[in-house]
Amino acid sequence: MAKSLISLLDNDPSEDRSVFLNKCAEQNIEVFTLSRYSIENYYTIKALKKVFGSKVTVEDDHEIIHEIPLKKQNIGNLSLKRKDYPLKIAKAMNWEDIRNNDLGEFVLRVETIVNGS
Repeated sequence: MAKSLISLLDNDPSEDRSVFLNKCAEQNIEVFTLSRYSIENYYTIKALKKVFGSKVTVEDDHEIIHEIPLKKQNIGNLSLKRKDYPLKIAKAMNWEDIRNNDLGEFVLRVETIVNGS
């Protein structure tokens, strides 16, 4: 069985990805580029509150701006530097949080690859 590879990129405009994209094209590796600035821009305020508690100072219905790094948004006194925070935040989210955006589309694409469809 041939192995399928897929690459996930965020949309950080400060990074030059041309060499990477060319290498992926040469190797026939599918590249999926997210529309938001970074993976952190898919976090929900509710998930951030579950992990950071009262350090998140905005209401649950506050919209995270997709085009600006999360660390530059005024949502509270958060330090996202610890390596374990992304996993904790992801575990505080559920499928409904991403199913209707391009990250959910990526997850479904991976599922298709894994299932060989």
